[in-house]
Amino acid sequence: MVLSEPWPVTVEDITIEWRLEGGQVTGLSASVPVSQADQLPTVQPSSTPGVKLHINLGQSTRQEDVEEAVRTLQGLLSLFTPIEIDFEHVEISWVPQTQEERDRLHLHSFVREVDKSDFHRPRPLDYDLVARVMTSTKAAAHYEVPLGFLRRGTRAIRTSQYIEAFYNLFFFLETLFAPGYSNPKRVKEKLWAAVIVRNAVTRARSSFSKTTHLNMQKQTQLLGMTDQKLLEHLVDLRGTLHHHALQKPGIWHPDKAGQFREEAILLQDIVHSIALDTSLALLFSTDRDEDLMQSARKAGATTVVRIEAIGLVNGVRTNLPPVTVTVPYRRISRAAINGAHRTFRDHFKGGPRDVEILEYRLVSEDASHVYATWQRLSSTTPQSSSAGKST
Repeated sequence: MVLSEPWPVTVEDITIEWRLEGGQVTGLSASVPVSQADQLPTVQPSSTPGVKLHINLGQSTRQEDVEEAVRTLQGLLSLFTPIEIDFEHVEISWVPQTQEERDRLHLHSFVREVDKSDFHRPRPLDYDLVARVMTSTKAAAHYEVPLGFLRRGTRAIRTSQYIEAFYNLFFFLETLFAPGYSNPKRVKEKLWAAVIVRNAVTRARSSFSKTTHLNMQKQTQLLGMTDQKLLEHLVDLRGTLHHHALQKPGIWHPDKAGQFREEAILLQDIVHSIALDTSLALLFSTDRDEDLMQSARKAGATTVVRIEAIGLVNGVRTNLPPVTVTVPYRRISRAAINGAHRTFRDHFKGGPRDVEILEYRLVSEDASHVYATWQRLSSTTPQSSSAGKST
């Protein structure tokens, strides 16, 4: 907004004033008198080793009143102009009016904000993975709509729109495993009957337990449920969010989606696990291997890696016949070597059944350059004899 002559407006005892730069609104301030019930901030020396100060940020009994007034202001103004007030970036300050009040203050202000990752930052991906995805577009066309729900849900989580995120992520489950069902009991039965869903809930529990920056009480509450109860809780929450009654005590607020952050993130873990399992099976199928290599050969984007292995044959250390692996890369890189190593481990049969691979090296086609080596740890070492290492 651009305002020509803003001045403070007081409603009851809340004074609201716009902050401007060059006439354009950059923020607003809302102030209220401090009451006897408020806790002023304090700063005290700390007895904890490595911690210099113990800071108590204080507490205002009027926080909810101020937030309600500003959210209502935002809603009314949105009738006339697009406006979004960032409630996750807030500066809280105490303004003393006398020297005595000034002496009582140990801390005058602090800024509260949510640290978000920059999802616009480019992420490097190995091209063989991207090419596999490209060759899978026809085979995965039936999965496009569910993946669209997952993508939109993930995007909503990144922008803290947790209610929208929950809805989109639940649509993923509903579309695939309970299509057309609205009765919560039947939805719970259909979801729990799907093995892939049950497995995803179990895996998501482990991932969710390691997620930081969550509401610890909410996180503990959710993790305290059984897998089945956890899934049923998410179904019940879908029903709660689907209905709204303005006068109902404790009813959810569209601008306070943070209270559903933990469920949205947990549901994202479940859905992502299901989508990844289904997609990886398709991306790395034999048909996709053939499609990928066909496209790579057509584009002249292949590299040959020679693998020279030593195995244990009838108890005798033996040089095995060299194996060549063609990988979809134009030139040698770490990713190309990793791809050759993965292909060799997945497909090399080891010759006769009694052959145990002891070590091998990945070299250029003419064996003039060594790219990587792998060696099985000796059974006489403290480490497990079945372990391997690569350099």
